[in-house]
Amino acid sequence: MKKLLTAVGVLIAAANVQAQIPGEKITLEASYGFNAPINPTKDYAGVEMKAGDYAGLNNLQLGLTYQINEDWGVRGTYMFANFKNSDVKNTGAQIHKLAAEAVYTLYNDAASWSYTATANGFVLYAHAGLGVSINQSEVGNTDDFMANAQIGLKPTYQFDKRWSVFLNPLYIVNFSQHTGFDGRYLDADSNASIGSFYTVNLGVSVRLGK
Repeated sequence: MKKLLTAVGVLIAAANVQAQIPGEKITLEASYGFNAPINPTKDYAGVEMKAGDYAGLNNLQLGLTYQINEDWGVRGTYMFANFKNSDVKNTGAQIHKLAAEAVYTLYNDAASWSYTATANGFVLYAHAGLGVSINQSEVGNTDDFMANAQIGLKPTYQFDKRWSVFLNPLYIVNFSQHTGFDGRYLDADSNASIGSFYTVNLGVSVRLGK
């Protein structure tokens, strides 16, 4: 929660200097929520990992969206995903991820012109893209560099033309994953696997400009 409050504070500070930034097409966002592993769930020795043991409210995401027109935008995000088991010390993993996505407006109940909202209402966005990440193991203190693909939805409620709240479920695929979400190696010969996890975050966003 402290991380979310800090992120929201950054958004408010950015909004206060909006008069200096010609950015009605730019939106900043911060969100916090839940992350959980999907697969893999076994290490190199065949030891089973219970995905639920490494799930929890441990996800922080910061982002920036540039709205190209009323339908399309581009989005860049940073994510911190922490997979830890509170019952077992010195296990788990932390993922730091950067991603670039295309954003498409599926539904817009808020009247708009020049790509900016002028009324309150619901907006539904779909987004998908690619990223890179570092998977830091708590077991071996190793860094696993991965490529990612992701897809998600972003139902949003706009209070006015600047401030919004949103829910953001997201599915992420990890390419070339060598360590599991419990921090243990997945293969004795260091062969890579394809892994995946999901997040569900609640956040706030602010559109720059007047």
